Amino acid sequence: MKGAFHFLCIAALLMTGMPGVSQADPLLSARTLLTADFDEDGQVNLSDFFLLAGAFGARQGEAGYEGRYDLNRDGRVDLGDVFTFSDSFGKVSPQRPLRPPVRLGDVLKTISGPRFAKVRVHNHGGADEDGASNVALISVDIEERMDRTPGGMEAPMVKVPAGDFVMGSNARELGLREDFPGDESPIHLVYLSGFWIDKYEVTNAQYREFMEATDYPKPLYIDEPDFGGAQQPVVGVTWDDAVAYCKWRGMYLPTEAQWEKAARGVDGRKYPWGNDFPDEDENGIGGLENLRANFNSRHYRTFDVGSFPKGVSPYGAWDMAGNVWEWCADYYEKDYYKVSPPENPKGPVLGTTRVVRGGAAHGDYDDVRAPYRGDVHPAERNDLVVDYVNAFKKAMASENPEIPESSLFQYRYFIGFRCVK
Repeated sequence: MKGAFHFLCIAALLMTGMPGVSQADPLLSARTLLTADFDEDGQVNLSDFFLLAGAFGARQGEAGYEGRYDLNRDGRVDLGDVFTFSDSFGKVSPQRPLRPPVRLGDVLKTISGPRFAKVRVHNHGGADEDGASNVALISVDIEERMDRTPGGMEAPMVKVPAGDFVMGSNARELGLREDFPGDESPIHLVYLSGFWIDKYEVTNAQYREFMEATDYPKPLYIDEPDFGGAQQPVVGVTWDDAVAYCKWRGMYLPTEAQWEKAARGVDGRKYPWGNDFPDEDENGIGGLENLRANFNSRHYRTFDVGSFPKGVSPYGAWDMAGNVWEWCADYYEKDYYKVSPPENPKGPVLGTTRVVRGGAAHGDYDDVRAPYRGDVHPAERNDLVVDYVNAFKKAMASENPEIPESSLFQYRYFIGFRCVK
């Protein structure tokens, strides 16, 4: 069926003569371009066409419908939108220069240049056998402001300035996991416009304020003693719940690229703080004061936001490793990095799961790396967390402290979020 849709779209473009670069006026108004330039690479071309073709047939109110492909605003993506798109085909933006495809060689050349003069590239973003960092880190000035929710509650935010950053990793080559899925490759350079991101994950106190103001349903675990503290990050929220909260604040969920830049800065580091392990020594010996994150099943609960000052990201965002996973705006696609645009990527057009980032209280050293990509169904409400906690407590109280294998996978469902604007 989809093949037939593609055929119809191609036929429609051919009937219009594939207008574009041969036309007298190659420039398009900014408004029209931003409508038809779906991948925001500065040109309306075949990549935009295939995105439109992939959405062909979707209707408003149905799964898969996105308003940006409904160019004539009639509630469905059909041939009328193809004809509208064809009028823009091949035209370029007068306000945004075209950006060439970015290859790994371009990344290495760029981070070796004057803008990233402090970076020494060696096994990019990795560590030596003794766990020491082998990449010099780039320090940035932290800019913070105090935002307020509609109800007046304080919500500090930090600024992530516009510019390029190194996204992804060569984690397979680093040998971090034998079963590494390869979804963090290739390493690529991404340009993002500037934005502000919550300094901390959204707390239970902030979410309760939202619930009371909007009569929004209560999430799971907000009344649980291990998860319901006022300054603990809210968990038990679906992707739609997170979107609704951010919208209430006039914000939105971060894209996967925004989240990663906020977490690791521009230099391709493994963790928000650098490339050293999350605890001071490799063997995990030491108290809470020696940890950079709540991870690796050391605790059966979440901690209050802002509990790990050694784990702050380059831009001043806290808790971006461990404690809870965080929803991102994007659909998840394993091979997205192979086709993602080099400027302000927004993720795949369609998908079945959404991206989660940052690892959780029971994530291991791999899960809490800044480039690590997780994915969860957007309707997931974390309904397995309490089962895991109870199993954890029971195991710790027994003479043989082993968590049942049936409960081990449940750690991934500690999911919270933060907002951007």
